[in-house]
Amino acid sequence: ELHANEVFDIYRELYFGKSSSVSSVYLWDKEEASGDNRVGDSNEKSSSAVEFAGAFLIQNNVENGSAWNSIHVVDVGKLDKKSGTCQYKLTTTILISISPPPELMKSTAITGSLVRQNSRECKVTTSTDTSSQHIINIGKFIEDIETEMRKEIDSLYIQKTK
Repeated sequence: ELHANEVFDIYRELYFGKSSSVSSVYLWDKEEASGDNRVGDSNEKSSSAVEFAGAFLIQNNVENGSAWNSIHVVDVGKLDKKSGTCQYKLTTTILISISPPPELMKSTAITGSLVRQNSRECKVTTSTDTSSQHIINIGKFIEDIETEMRKEIDSLYIQKTK
């Protein structure tokens, strides 16, 4: 979880800037997962039993009271040792609020949300640190989906309101 927060903070800073945004990552073991294997344990004897979930959150406050909030909830399945892959399920919600400048008091503020669910199968080798590989796979997945959703919001919502 600590490593995921460090990596996600870099992502947040690159896309949203230092001063106006914050991010947090929370990870937890899934109930049906083995209690002996915790996310990030350095002594993972049976990495195929590790199943976990997590929330990757970003809040970005923009000038004039506008805001962008991203909520990414990921569900990581068991590692399939035969194929060397792991199933990732991602539910992303983006909440956006656009407020007009104060000089345009009679303008309408725009608020809305967009939700997408996706799944992806990624390679995870058991010969190296699997927690780092999970962070890389999840990070790429979140970046791809958030970029796609950002483009969709811009083309469908923002451009039409102009």
